[in-house]
Amino acid sequence: MEGGNFPPPYQNRMLASVLAYGKLLAIAALFVADANLAEGGPEWFVWMRQNKITAALFIFFVSNIFEQQLISTGAFEVSVNGRDVFSKLQSGRLPSLDELVSFVHLARTHTSQ
Repeated sequence: MEGGNFPPPYQNRMLASVLAYGKLLAIAALFVADANLAEGGPEWFVWMRQNKITAALFIFFVSNIFEQQLISTGAFEVSVNGRDVFSKLQSGRLPSLDELVSFVHLARTHTSQ
């Protein structure tokens, strides 16, 4: 048996990349563009300019949540000797430990025959 990552759809990977670059631009703009912006603006914007470190951390962590959701497939695929034994994507659930052990045992005995 071996583990690995199940690739997310192409659109999700691209959107996650765009979000990652947007996050970096927003954080950079927070620190760099301060001198070029006029005072005032919406209340949340004024708060962000006054609390740059907190705002940068907020942007970073919240965008990471969305990026992870985009690239997470929720896949749990088990194969033994190239033969699929269990697929969370097909069944929509995770197997219990007993089920998983029996699936693997059956696949190994079936393969060795």
